[in-house]
Amino acid sequence: MPPRLTTLRRLYPSAIYTRNNLNDHLRSHDSSPSFFPAFFSTTKRQYARSHEPTYYEILNVPVTATAAEIKKQFYALSLKHHPDRNRTDPKATERFAIISSAYHILGDSHKRARYDLDHGFGIASTQGGTHTHPVGSHSSAGATYTGSRPASGLSKRRTAFRGPPPSFYAHGGYGRATRQQAPGGAYNGASGTGKQRSDEDPMSFINHNPVWHFNAQGHYKTQKAEDARRKERRSQQIQREREILEAERGGSLVLRFVIVSGILVVTAVFGGLVGGR
Repeated sequence: MPPRLTTLRRLYPSAIYTRNNLNDHLRSHDSSPSFFPAFFSTTKRQYARSHEPTYYEILNVPVTATAAEIKKQFYALSLKHHPDRNRTDPKATERFAIISSAYHILGDSHKRARYDLDHGFGIASTQGGTHTHPVGSHSSAGATYTGSRPASGLSKRRTAFRGPPPSFYAHGGYGRATRQQAPGGAYNGASGTGKQRSDEDPMSFINHNPVWHFNAQGHYKTQKAEDARRKERRSQQIQREREILEAERGGSLVLRFVIVSGILVVTAVFGGLVGGR
């Protein structure tokens, strides 16, 4: 045996094991519940303390949940864990506060985006091929609305205004060259009808609507009925005001007649008394 190992064995006899007695020592502690579990249980407790549930786990919703789904789940959980409905549970208030805190962040789009960025949810969803939140405005997220385009790549330099882009007229913009294809395959516009559209007539848009997804006639009828109802209500109010004024004028005439008659009677009586003397 080497001299260093001899010295180490003399100083720490319980720390030196040969292969045989080490195996015997391990076999003797296989059935003992106190061998190694203390270390691993401590590690599990530390991991449990470090791994706190995310706000998505608290509300039990996926990372890709919409605002409506999050709101619906929050109402369900708040109704279930409200302290007023769980008076015997001492932890009901704490659970309700945690649920409210989670919804306070996820219910706000800006705070949710910041929370996803800090916790890596947005990066993970982008790498996985799905987007948690749409980038930019809703009209630029794959839509084909009038003049919509992604915000990336646009120049910030100020130039002279030259009117809307060509895509504005291609997607149903207003103008003489406007031609919009309807869902049935027909074109609506000035060239698709028998009557010529007058650009100076503000009412021509109702019967010659180039935007197929906008119901101009239906909106016009609704607004016309609303205007008629508003006009009728205004006329009724004016009529009531006139009746009130006429009633006040009639009352004032009667009052004046009574006052003048009283003055004349008092004057006549006083004159008779003076003349009798």
